Amino acid sequence: DDRIFLSAPKKLAALSEIETAPYPGFPTDAQSLFLALLATAKGTSVIHEQIFENRFKTADALREMGAGITVIQNRATIVGTERLTGKKVSACDLRGGAAMVIAALAVTIPSGLGK
Repeated sequence: DDRIFLSAPKKLAALSEIETAPYPGFPTDAQSLFLALLATAKGTSVIHEQIFENRFKTADALREMGAGITVIQNRATIVGTERLTGKKVSACDLRGGAAMVIAALAVTIPSGLGK
């Protein structure tokens, strides 16, 4: 009565393709969040941005953290990596900032640090 239990696999699975679209489609505002989520997913994902050109600015910061992201025009291909690395990065907008927080949560801290 006072708890909620969630079950999920240890590793997210890649999504074959996400295509942004006007409502009720996949929101372009969530695209950078999924870019960060899929950076450590198992497999290869594709995000096709159909609404705004040049919306993959977050990809540069994620690549600095070790993400396998290739952007060609309005399509990003994300090859999931085992882990991301903490780096000093910055976001150019609110959505990108939220994506950086998601990516930071996926960073593996080497043993011995933080003691």
